[in-house]
Amino acid sequence: MLIFQFIIFAKFNWLAFHMKIIGKYTDGGIRFFKNDLLIFYSYTRIKWFRQRKIITNNKDEKIKEINTSIGFKGIRHIIKSKSYLNEIILKLKGSFTKNYFEAKINNNLYKVVIHKGLTVSFFKNNAQIGYYTKSTSSLEKEDIIIICNSNVQLELIITFITCLELSYQEDRENIGLDFGNIAGEYIPFNKNWKPTN
Repeated sequence: MLIFQFIIFAKFNWLAFHMKIIGKYTDGGIRFFKNDLLIFYSYTRIKWFRQRKIITNNKDEKIKEINTSIGFKGIRHIIKSKSYLNEIILKLKGSFTKNYFEAKINNNLYKVVIHKGLTVSFFKNNAQIGYYTKSTSSLEKEDIIIICNSNVQLELIITFITCLELSYQEDRENIGLDFGNIAGEYIPFNKNWKPTN
């Protein structure tokens, strides 16, 4: 009986510390839900032959705009927001086969690591703060499942996902399969990680 009570307490203790967000591809974008309520919507727009990614809140107010640049400096996602005085730049780092994305925000270093398969992890100052997994098929109910610490800046996590997952060429509403990353990985996914706060 005591062991059973401990298992229940441990399960509720873990649930108290984590946040689960669902992302669903729809209308050429991604709608993000928390407790079945829409919290963010990401979509793309083309203007003067340039793609922009837009993120709106649940009141349909634009909160972020992302421009992706591919050139001599590599892949860079330039993020503009009213929340930050300066632009945020999420840039590709690492080697050709083992790479990750990195952004410096308010003296904090964020890393976005794409693992083999369909999982991507988020790190803040080298400590994991969350991850997301994608479905292999567009027929599944939940296209993206995000698990993260309860104290993360959710808007920032959604921004990183938008940078990586949205492309004006994609339409996940058609039937298709996604095998994820089949190349090398910077570090393997930590299957034992659980949210801590």
